[in-house]
Amino acid sequence: MIRRIVLAGALWSSVAAAQGAPPAGGEQPPVDQKPAVAPPPSAAPAPTPAPAAAPAPAPAAAAPYSPWLSPPRAEPTPPPAAPDAPPEAPLPPPAPPGWQVWFGLRTSFFGDRGFDPFSSNDVYPTGGIGASRSLYLSGPLSFAAALTYDFGNKEGEARGEPTSLETHRLTIGPEARYHLLPQLYAYVRPAAGVQRTIASIDDGSTGATLAAKDWLFAADGSAGAAWAFLDVRSKRVPLMFWLIAEGGYGFTQSSELKLEAGEGSGAPERTAALDLGELSTTGPFFRVAVAGTF
Repeated sequence: MIRRIVLAGALWSSVAAAQGAPPAGGEQPPVDQKPAVAPPPSAAPAPTPAPAAAPAPAPAAAAPYSPWLSPPRAEPTPPPAAPDAPPEAPLPPPAPPGWQVWFGLRTSFFGDRGFDPFSSNDVYPTGGIGASRSLYLSGPLSFAAALTYDFGNKEGEARGEPTSLETHRLTIGPEARYHLLPQLYAYVRPAAGVQRTIASIDDGSTGATLAAKDWLFAADGSAGAAWAFLDVRSKRVPLMFWLIAEGGYGFTQSSELKLEAGEGSGAPERTAALDLGELSTTGPFFRVAVAGTF
């Protein structure tokens, strides 16, 4: 019985402590006293929602691998664009010709009777080449040295037999030029040299060829003009093409036309020489040529 009373007292004490029973001494808190209530916290501004991020692009689907297909070819990378080159400076006006090389046609007129066995007229055409080099320049004047070679051959008939006249003419001399324009100049040229003359006739009675060969003094005096009709200069090669026309007078020493059979011609030993008199290839001439200068 006592045990039950002790247990009931302990249980009562624990319940009273849980309900805030007054302490021992009999003091009780006032009835109207209320517990202090904390003021509510001030409301903070709501945060601004961040913009929604764009969805990441989906990766490209790789092509299925197949051992029977070649791998995809990579696109070539285009080369970088080359920088624009600065414009080339224009070429200066053409200077007077330095070196000049030409070829052309010379036509001579021989009124000598000794020329009749070799031509039915007085015209004797020859081809020629030449070269010159400018040596001195002062204002519009310049001086050059010129070398000329002319070659010609003409056939005729004398005493019913075919004849032939062959000449080789080589002359050299100074050339004085006056430049009217960079592309136009006039000139005069005296020249002197030698001429190789070979006159021949076929002797039908003996089957031999009779010939007379001489080295003769020769001289020319001419005047003309040159015009640059084509300018193909560059920074490396100052090439220009010129048209040349000139006229003058050519002098040649006279030669004896005593035609004889040469050794090894097959003619009989007693074949007589044929005398056709004298030949003079002296007379006026004109020339037209095309030249290149550099």
